[in-house]
Order: sequence, then structure tokens, then C-alpha cells
Amino acid sequence: MIEITDVIEYADVRVGRLTITIADKKKQYRALWYAHLSGPVNGRNTLPAGSYPIRYKLYQGVVNCPWVLFNKVFKAPIYPLGNLSYDELMPFIYIQHTDGTEVTHDEWRQVTDIMALYVTTLRLDEPTVDVSPKEFLNKKKLFDLENW
Repeated sequence: MIEITDVIEYADVRVGRLTITIADKKKQYRALWYAHLSGPVNGRNTLPAGSYPIRYKLYQGVVNCPWVLFNKVFKAPIYPLGNLSYDELMPFIYIQHTDGTEVTHDEWRQVTDIMALYVTTLRLDEPTVDVSPKEFLNKKKLFDLENW
């Protein structure tokens, strides 16, 4: 199972802890996604809490990503965060290591190859704190792991 817990909502993105559990082994990452989507999902413009099925498919021919099916229309991949501007972000769930270092495509490919054999659901918790009026990302320039 994949779980996203300890969610904090900022004005621009939500940030949480993504935990992958297979048998007695766990991997943890930082996850972030838009705080407010351009269209509604289940009547809201945020990713709703709950448990959702996962399918695996290539993203842009680069890496086999788990895609979370929030409903019959809206689905989002879990994808490693590279050097992106805020304008280039898509309604995806992006991940990085908990210490702030980048998850490489090769590492994510190894993790998702194992996940594809054993992990079929994602559980998303409600935010654990109130909305912060502050923005999480620095939008004045391209951001990377040193520029959060």
C-alpha cells in the first residue's frame, strides 16, 4: 500500500509524507501536489482523502509510474520532481527524498517495478493542519531541491 499522511496545506501546494509498504519493508518520500486543482474531483478542486486504485504505465516514455485513479476521469501519476518552474507543474503527485534530495528516474524505476508486483492502492489522509496563507514554493525562479 501507498499512504500519504501528515499533509500540510499551503496556499500553492499540499505537502505530505508518502510511505510505500511492502510486507515488513517501508520506503518514505516527501510528496507535493497542487493545493487547488483547475477542475473539481469528487465535487471539490482538491485531491480528496480516501483509498484509490493504482495502475502502472509509462510517463512520457521515461519511467513506469503508478497512476492514482481518483475517479473515472481524473488520474494523476506519482512522479519524481526534477528541475521545474511552478508554471510547468502539472496536476501530478511529485516526490523527493525526505532529506530534500532528488529521486532519480533510475531509482524510481526500481521502486515502481517492485511496487507493480505488490501495491494496488493509495490511501490519502485529510490535511492535518489548517491552511497556511504562505506559499511553499519559490516562484521567482526555477526551483530545484536547493530552492524550495
